[in-house]
Amino acid sequence: MLDPPFKATQMHPNVWNVVEDDRFSEKPIMYIIFAKEFIVLIDTGVNTASYLDYLLTTDRIPDKRLKSNSFLVINTHNHYDHIGGNYQFSPKGAEKHEKCMDLCAGGANQCYTLNFPETTLSATVGAHSHAYTITRWLNDGDVITLDPEDPAEILKVLHLPGHTPDSIGLYYPKDNLFFAGDFVYPHSSILLNLPHSNFNHYVESLYMLLQFLKAQLFEKIRICCGHIDYDLPASDLVELWALVENVMQKSAECKNKMVFGMPCHVYSSDKFELLVNGALVKNIEKLLIKVASKFERTRRISSNSTTSSD
Repeated sequence: MLDPPFKATQMHPNVWNVVEDDRFSEKPIMYIIFAKEFIVLIDTGVNTASYLDYLLTTDRIPDKRLKSNSFLVINTHNHYDHIGGNYQFSPKGAEKHEKCMDLCAGGANQCYTLNFPETTLSATVGAHSHAYTITRWLNDGDVITLDPEDPAEILKVLHLPGHTPDSIGLYYPKDNLFFAGDFVYPHSSILLNLPHSNFNHYVESLYMLLQFLKAQLFEKIRICCGHIDYDLPASDLVELWALVENVMQKSAECKNKMVFGMPCHVYSSDKFELLVNGALVKNIEKLLIKVASKFERTRRISSNSTTSSD
């Protein structure tokens, strides 16, 4: 009998990651968080083999709660290498699996997310993604309580459009972790050249994410990426922001590359690489002003709320 194409690694007492060895060499990283009364599954991979069966039968994760507790499935975005196993938990046109509490996705652009299978990109690589049913939409700022008795045992939802319109991140203050999906990862191209990607939105999301994380324990936070690295220092985002600024100011060197018949630009720093389509930012000053003013409004609202509560 062949070994399952999953490799599980414990990161913290209640947090694991699972890497899938798939035929597309995506090697998506999925995450498991053991909450008090249920289990959070962040992404479900490519579907090389049944992720659900693996979780219910594996002895690589020696925790009996896998068999007894229900699963809360959360997609960081709807690309095929992150939603491939969704149908096992919540199949289209059928009841949810008895072990599935909900299948969740970011609600910023539901039409995009539900445009299956076009926006999953499965057709571009010859993958087959089974249809599924989202049973819960997550809003920006939503808080998922993992343990009512511990205020740090939460997941806070952040909408991070850019790579896709429905991309989200999840902040887990208990272990100073941020689950980022494909919003960021090192040493490989962050894809902003796709049909539904948006470089301007990515810049705004990165700026707001940096401000959010800096308001937390920034130097202690580790970013759990959807590929390559599950232990990226949040402080590395400063380097990514510097690269983005250089791109916007047209001071970054780039290499030209044809991807799916479309001209793209590749911009690199020591750790990060951006793959952007040929139609780059045309009005740099306007974008910078928009990003800065958006954060300033958020800061003033927060400041006024604090003053009122005092």
